[in-house]
Amino acid sequence: MICVLRLRTLFLFLGGFRKMKKTMIPLVVDVYLIILSIILVYFTDHGATMFYIFGLLGIFLAIANILNAALFDHDDRVYKETLIFKIILIPFYVLNFIFGMAVMITTVLLALCIIFAWLALPALLLGIAMIMFTYLLMISTSSYTIVKKIKMILNNNSKDMVTDIILTILQFIFVVDLVSTIIIYNNERNFIVYEKR
Repeated sequence: MICVLRLRTLFLFLGGFRKMKKTMIPLVVDVYLIILSIILVYFTDHGATMFYIFGLLGIFLAIANILNAALFDHDDRVYKETLIFKIILIPFYVLNFIFGMAVMITTVLLALCIIFAWLALPALLLGIAMIMFTYLLMISTSSYTIVKKIKMILNNNSKDMVTDIILTILQFIFVVDLVSTIIIYNNERNFIVYEKR
């Protein structure tokens, strides 16, 4: 409990990141700056440095989003905001998939050539790092929905517990997380409209 209070105090000290948008917007901007730095690797000498800086910043911001989701209570707007940010990140995931496939194909081709086999290890490590960062990004964007749904399930506030458990589990799977977020948003929006009547 003391650890949670210290983390909350740290977050409030760092700028009051109680709202989802205050931590999610910098993460989305950083993700697209990572793509820009990958492109700049081919044109400038500073592209690789930018890639490492934005990559480390992205890891920090992703962890900050997960902590923000876990430490603070968020209202029902979180479902809509999560959906918006996931849709904004679709081009990143597509580009990341294309770049990741290129890295993996390069790794296989280098490994097949005995002379260049030693070059396959860095390409393989880059591919694994890309997958790990992408998964961390997916979990950080899903964390608000995951935490809110888990709290609803634990407090018996869930309208359909089995569906909520399944949709929460689907938040941990690539591509299906977007479909799950859309379903959660529609369910919650329909429930709010029904309650207002």
